[in-house]
Amino acid sequence: PATVKLYQQEHNGKSPPLYDRDRCVRANQADFCPEFLANDPQWAEWLRWRSDKIEVFLKQVFQAVKAEKNQVILGLSPLDLPYAYQRALVDWHKWEQDGLIEELIPQIYFQGQRFDERIDPNTKSELKKARDRIPTAIGILSGLSSTPRTIEELQRQVQVVRDRGYAGMSFFFYETLWNKRPNTESMDARKMGWQTLFALRAERPTLK
Repeated sequence: PATVKLYQQEHNGKSPPLYDRDRCVRANQADFCPEFLANDPQWAEWLRWRSDKIEVFLKQVFQAVKAEKNQVILGLSPLDLPYAYQRALVDWHKWEQDGLIEELIPQIYFQGQRFDERIDPNTKSELKKARDRIPTAIGILSGLSSTPRTIEELQRQVQVVRDRGYAGMSFFFYETLWNKRPNTESMDARKMGWQTLFALRAERPTLK
């Protein structure tokens, strides 16, 4: 209600567009279809207005932190674009260009070819532009509690990240990196796989 009231105050009493689930269903979209709604001018303006409000707050946080401890690095680990913006109002590409993000680790929680495509700087221009300016790594999903990823798939993804020239990677997991698929690999093999991946000490990238 507070957000709607503020929107009305800044739009001569006009209310923001209502989420139309039936419209999504009629368009053969999912129950919540931000990609579809983003093409609607009214919904697009509603997205932009809210996202800009978050950026104003982010700028206040950035300035307050830097004023207190200028050496602190402000990083962000957002969802992939355009999903991050359409579903969570996080326009991290714009925020990075505005100088409000100093380290970036987007969450690319896919497997196989889809993962490779999502981190390809030749097709993901916002990632290419970000890593030209700030240390940019890739967030990798090591597995859910019920479906852990095999060490072979994780090794492959790490190698793809390295081959593409990113600053590093981060792993997200519900329980532990030691979780493994039943009857697929031994604990010793999984531990050895991690040790092989990170046999050498890595230096933290410096800000440009």
